[in-house]
Amino acid sequence: MNVANDSAQPDGDVLVPNTLKGYTGRYGDRKANHEESLRLTRALERMVAFDPNAGVLFPGSLVQGKSLPDGVLFPITVVRREQTCTVTGLSGPANTRYSATFVPTASNATAAISEILAQHFNADQPARATYSETNFYSMEQATLKLGASYGWLTGKVDGSFNTANTNAVTRNMVRFVQAYYTVSCEAPSTPIDLFAWNTDYGQLRQYMGPGNPPAFVNSVTYGRELWMLIESQHSEAELNAALKAAANFGAGHMAGSVDNVSKKVLDESSIQVLAIGGSGKHAVKPMTNGAAALTDYLESGANFSIKSPGWPISYTAMYLRDNSIARVSATTDYVIKTSVADPEPAPLTSARVTWTTTGDDKDWDTQAVVDVFDKDGTNVAHVACCSSDKNSDHWTGGAQTRQLTLLRGADNMSLQHGNFRAYRNPHGTDDWDYQATVELFFADGTSKTYSNGGRNTVGQSW
Repeated sequence: MNVANDSAQPDGDVLVPNTLKGYTGRYGDRKANHEESLRLTRALERMVAFDPNAGVLFPGSLVQGKSLPDGVLFPITVVRREQTCTVTGLSGPANTRYSATFVPTASNATAAISEILAQHFNADQPARATYSETNFYSMEQATLKLGASYGWLTGKVDGSFNTANTNAVTRNMVRFVQAYYTVSCEAPSTPIDLFAWNTDYGQLRQYMGPGNPPAFVNSVTYGRELWMLIESQHSEAELNAALKAAANFGAGHMAGSVDNVSKKVLDESSIQVLAIGGSGKHAVKPMTNGAAALTDYLESGANFSIKSPGWPISYTAMYLRDNSIARVSATTDYVIKTSVADPEPAPLTSARVTWTTTGDDKDWDTQAVVDVFDKDGTNVAHVACCSSDKNSDHWTGGAQTRQLTLLRGADNMSLQHGNFRAYRNPHGTDDWDYQATVELFFADGTSKTYSNGGRNTVGQSW
C-alpha cells in the first residue's frame, strides 16, 4: 500500500500573521489565544467522483468546461463519432481483450466495459491501494491537501462531516483509495475527430463560449474510496500508527489481526466516514467499533472481482482545443487557532501565623514577631503578636493565631521561593521554645504552608 503523510504543518500564503486575540482562564489556568490566517491553493487534475452522476460521467463523455470546478458535470449532447477506450490495471491471459470501440454514450460505455470485464481474468487482482492522511485546521484545507476540492463534496452527499468535538487532541482527515482499473479513451488528433459527419455544429456552439471551453472525460478510475474524519484524545503519532496498522492489515499486507494498542486507539476515537463506490447515494455516517469496521471494509474491497467491479471514484478530463489536461485551481482560506499556556501571577490575598508555645511562665513582653520575605528578600508580610495573658504577667503553653499585615504586593510567582523568620521582640528576655506555622493564601484559591520550630528564633526557607 502506498502511504502518504501530508505534513501537519500549516501551509499556504499568510494573509494575517499570528496575532494575539485574547486570553481565557485566570491565573495558573490562563491561556493566550492566537490566530493566523492562510490561503492554500492547489491545481487538481484528477477529480474525485463524490457524485458519480452516471448519466454524464463515463469514459469519452463530452462535458462543458465551466462545470469542472464544481464537480457536477454538464453534458454536451451532440452526435459523436466512435472512440476507442482501453482498460488498464487488470491482468488476464494472452488472448484477453482490453480495448473497445464505441460511440461514447453512458449506455454504450457501460456495455463495452461490462463485456471486457466479463472475460476470464487472473484470480488474483489486488486493488491498487493508497492511503493518505493529514492533520488539519478546516475541512476545506483537509480535503484540498488530500487532493480534492471541498466544493465537490458539499451538497453532493447526505449529511456532512462534523467537527463539533472541541476537546479532541488530534483531528485527522484520512483518504483510502482502492483502485481496481482505469478506462482511458484515445485523445483525438483534432477536435473535429470526436464528431460524426452529421453533427449539428450549430447545436454544439450552444454548449461552449468564453469561460466554457468544451472538454471530454479521457479517463475514469473504478474502485472504492473511503474518506474518514477522526477525532481522538490520543496523540497524532498514536493515531497515525493505529491507522497504518489497520490499513496494512485490511489490505492483506499483515497476517493475524490488528494489535491491541492500535485497536484501542481506533475504538476510543470518534470516526465519521464517507464511502465512495457502491449503490445508493453517498452519505457521511459514524463508524462504530472502529478497528474492526475499518479492516472489514478494506478487506472486502482488497481485490477486484466481477461481483464487485467497483464504481467511478475519480476521473480526468482534457480540453478539446489542445488535449491538455483540465486542471481545477482550488483555493481555500483557513484560520489556525492556537492556545498556549500563559499563566498570570495570583496575588497574595492574606497570610496568617500560628505560634505554639511549648513552655510556661514567659513574661508578657516576650512577644512573637513574624516576617515573610519573597524570593528577592523583600519583606511582604509582618505581625507582632501579643500575649493573651498580659495581665497575669506570663504566657503559658498554648497557641495563638494572628493575621499578618500585607506590606506590599506579592503573588504566587514572587513567593515560589522565599522564607519566613519568627523571633521574640527585643524587649523580652525569656528563652522560649515554640513552633511557628505560616500559611499564605492566593487569589486563585491555592495556599502554601511552611512550619518550623526551635528556641527564640526560628525560620523556614523554600
